[in-house]
Amino acid sequence: MYKRADWQWAQNQKQSVSHGWRPERGFIRYRWLGYNEALILYILGLASPTFPLPASSYREWCSTYQWKKIYGIEFLFGSPMFIHQLSHAWIDFRGIQDAYMRSKSIDYFENSRRATYVQQQYAIRNPKQFREYGEFCWGITASDGPGPANLKVDGISRSFYDYKARGVPWGPDDGTLARWRFDHRFGIGSPLQSGARRKPPRVCNLLPHLSISAERCPKEGSAGKPSRSRLVSTAVIIFLQDRATSR
Repeated sequence: MYKRADWQWAQNQKQSVSHGWRPERGFIRYRWLGYNEALILYILGLASPTFPLPASSYREWCSTYQWKKIYGIEFLFGSPMFIHQLSHAWIDFRGIQDAYMRSKSIDYFENSRRATYVQQQYAIRNPKQFREYGEFCWGITASDGPGPANLKVDGISRSFYDYKARGVPWGPDDGTLARWRFDHRFGIGSPLQSGARRKPPRVCNLLPHLSISAERCPKEGSAGKPSRSRLVSTAVIIFLQDRATSR
């Protein structure tokens, strides 16, 4: 499948890669721009032995990066946590730099470590005052949620969403933490991650969901909706296996 993929066709006559193609409507109007989970996609496209992406395609993608300083931490910005982790399930980015990362004197692994600390700092500050957020309770990313619903909780009007690309520090954030983030963070390797895993939040159990609400529990007896997170569940297994075999 990798060799058969026509990456040049997927560019749809532009430098960057299209988000996809549908038989009924053709190419999706959105494109893979801005730092996100497409890091692994562009690497695969560049390395293709049959229909490789040109180097100019990768440069176009990098030109849309945003370098930010948040809570005193400088890093290549990506709001949802999974952006900084998904590609790492397949590639060890320690010591690997492209032109952009060389200009910042870090690599993508270090960048993901910094993004992890930004997540923790956001939870410690807890600007929306969710019940359980704190040093050991965080993991805000694209995931299912307990909504859609608008409720008053502890006298505060809250909007809860279904699937959303949740992120920090500008949201959206409805108090939903992705449950698989607690395992997934092992892949980036820092002391704060193990602490978060040892002290999971004291919140209601939303199984079989892969996300939990730090603010709202579903109604008793509610069956909920099937999770959309099977892809990231695979990444969790890869990270845990790597941790178990690298000791």
